[in-house]
Amino acid sequence: RLPGHFTFDRLEYFYGFLLQRRTPQGVVGQGDYLAMVRGTELSVEWALDACATPVTFPIGEGASAYVPIGFHSVYNSMVLVTPDGNRSPVAAGITTVVGANKVTVVGHSLGAALGTYLTFDLASNALAQRVDAAFVASPPPGDAHLAERFYEVVSSYSLVNWERDAVPRVPPYPFVALRGCTLLTPDDVTLAPANHFDLACNHHAICYAK
Repeated sequence: RLPGHFTFDRLEYFYGFLLQRRTPQGVVGQGDYLAMVRGTELSVEWALDACATPVTFPIGEGASAYVPIGFHSVYNSMVLVTPDGNRSPVAAGITTVVGANKVTVVGHSLGAALGTYLTFDLASNALAQRVDAAFVASPPPGDAHLAERFYEVVSSYSLVNWERDAVPRVPPYPFVALRGCTLLTPDDVTLAPANHFDLACNHHAICYAK
């Protein structure tokens, strides 16, 4: 249940928050926004994560990239819902709310893939230089054309993946990580999951935070 006594409709699912910072001295500037996109949670999402049939994703100037249909179908379903219950396509809605401020998009796992599409759409439209992003544990969100165009359009972003995490390896080629990905190895960290084969622990957001 959200402020304004808003409730979700049946079969609607919650993918994150759009938050505005009201206080000073934060990583996000006072008055600016943070768009948080969650990772895989529902059984249907695990099924969609495995759907890697390539579909086109427009990248501007009449060109398209290929992205996995599972991730893309979730992103296409996303809307921004305001506390008064108004709904709009997620990128258009965030653009309207953010106005002249900045927005940072963050996401883990599925949220990183969805956040990639969201960041690209925000940066390609009215927000331009006023959007940046931080992603962890991201599956490859698209092909090399998306990675290259994202690098050109988004002025500031980071992506951190962990060498022992299986998720950044799937879906496989032709899908690739974004340019500039930082791949952490055991030599880079002082605390790592003890079990090399524990897929959940090597992928979990808390383990990435540690």
